[in-house]
Amino acid sequence: MGYDDNSGFIEREIGEAVVAMIDAGEAITRSGILNYLTRKRQETGNAAYKEMLHSAMNKISQGK
Repeated sequence: MGYDDNSGFIEREIGEAVVAMIDAGEAITRSGILNYLTRKRQETGNAAYKEMLHSAMNKISQGK
């Protein structure tokens, strides 16, 4: 298993979601992280960033 730029992106996005959930007093769950990333994807206007978030969400939902 290799580490690439996409892995680093996913780590940063998960970390951001976890911190936001802690700040909000929410339980940290996979579905909570996916919900956070879904909202973030809907709010951005950057098509490339949306695609990267979509890819990250797919990997997270598959547990990979």
